[in-house]
Amino acid sequence: MKIIIKLYLLIYVLLFYGCGTGPWYIKKSIYNIYKEPIYQNSKYKIRTDGYYVHFSDKISADYTKPVIIFNNKGYVYLIGLENLQNLIKTQSPFYAELDWWCIKNDSIIIENYGETKRLMTTLVWWHKGVILNDSILNIGYEDYYYKRAPIHYKFVKDDFIPELLNSARYFGKEWYNSNLNPQRK
Repeated sequence: MKIIIKLYLLIYVLLFYGCGTGPWYIKKSIYNIYKEPIYQNSKYKIRTDGYYVHFSDKISADYTKPVIIFNNKGYVYLIGLENLQNLIKTQSPFYAELDWWCIKNDSIIIENYGETKRLMTTLVWWHKGVILNDSILNIGYEDYYYKRAPIHYKFVKDDFIPELLNSARYFGKEWYNSNLNPQRK
């Protein structure tokens, strides 16, 4: 009887302390962009010497504007303009869960990696759109259930963008490294 009580106590402690520490499971099959080349039949190149900021008359405050930072290894990070400006002031490398991007013809696809501690697993959603030229992107959000109209992003050259360093759970995993496209290494 004492063994059963200890067993139940051990299970309770593991479950109690385990909740919120996830995800325990990474759904590898839902991620595909990291396996593909960065550019596929494209005449356009994404600029990595700055960032793309949402431009619209509807958003009046600059700090609420979304920003997309691309790097030349196929990683991308979405951040608010105010947060980016704070990072630029510190001039230190920035650790984040980076997402992947690729260009197919004149289309851009950003595949977002997401973790949910409550469901203890990972999620995926996308930003998809077209490249109007190397300075203007038209990108919208979508997932399995919802699709939002595209918005315009304009390039802003900035020599002081902090270095993006990947801290996502997938980074360094064997399944990830073995399938990673050589352009992304």
